[in-house]
Amino acid sequence: MTGKKKRYNAEELEAAVRAYVAGTKLREVHQKYPHIPERTITNRANKLVNDVQLQKPGPAPVLSVPIENDIATWIVEMQNNGFHVSRQMVLSKANEVYHASNRAAPPSGYLGDGWLKRFMERHPDLTLRDAKGTKRVRVPESPKPRPVLEPSAKRTATAAAKGDMAIDEKHAENKQAMEMAILKKTLRLKSIEVISATMLARQKLVEAGVPMDDIDKMLPLPPAEDAGLPLLPGPVI
Repeated sequence: MTGKKKRYNAEELEAAVRAYVAGTKLREVHQKYPHIPERTITNRANKLVNDVQLQKPGPAPVLSVPIENDIATWIVEMQNNGFHVSRQMVLSKANEVYHASNRAAPPSGYLGDGWLKRFMERHPDLTLRDAKGTKRVRVPESPKPRPVLEPSAKRTATAAAKGDMAIDEKHAENKQAMEMAILKKTLRLKSIEVISATMLARQKLVEAGVPMDDIDKMLPLPPAEDAGLPLLPGPVI
């Protein structure tokens, strides 16, 4: 005969779910509320974040609320600095964070248009632009009457329009190149942060007496050259 499982009340469940949604690791939440099943916490968090019907079993959100908020903040900061953020840039950023945050069990797939659509629905104030700087949603303008020009004036206006178009295209290309350079720098810095956090966690495990073989299995360290870091010697035991 096994003893009855300890029951939990609504207040404890709400506190556990909000802690998980706020970014606390599921393992830490479960340690604080061991009588609440992890599946229950993730299901409730999924409903709270995505406003979907609970399913059994139901997957946890792909990216937590703090991570999505970081991506939204990154988009706004890029736009405030005069850069156009395209959907491809957002997907690249989201997938980089998605795979970096699941390094212990790397996911096989990538976030796509479906995730981006739901992300934009959860952040309706955001507006993306395509590679040419065009807004994601455009309102057609009403046609304006065009003045009748003489043949010579038409040729002059056509040449001026072509010159302006070439300048605009060159400006768009330069901005796109700057945006991609900033994106690459951001991804490299993020990779450095992930590697640094992994090395710190490995060092703590070494200090705790965990065998190095077990550490390599739990926290494999990616090649240092991937993030532009020098190769570091292993910890001295």
